[in-house]
Amino acid sequence: MSPSSLYSQQVLCSSIPLSKNVHSYFSAFCTEENIEQSISYLDQELTTFGFPSLYEDSKGKETKRELNIVAVLNCMNELLVLQRKNLLAQENVETQNLKLGSDMDHLQNCYAKL
Repeated sequence: MSPSSLYSQQVLCSSIPLSKNVHSYFSAFCTEENIEQSISYLDQELTTFGFPSLYEDSKGKETKRELNIVAVLNCMNELLVLQRKNLLAQENVETQNLKLGSDMDHLQNCYAKL
């Protein structure tokens, strides 16, 4: 596991209270009072990034839009896949940086011996 992912994990674990109230820590964005606004905001943000809308295509001029659960699940899955790819890329960059640092140390030692 990379140093930054270990640090992130430590920060996450240390910032979450050790109680049954962990769910409320993660759900602070959305509450019972603002569900519609939260979904609308997420829909806007996701469509800005090229994801499909979270709402069903409306057939008429209905004021209330229906949530498309399939679209929600597909977006969540795609975001998880992207997160995994980003974490892997970050770990690869960190590994490469460690190798380059080691190579640089070796070259400096060789240069010092000359």
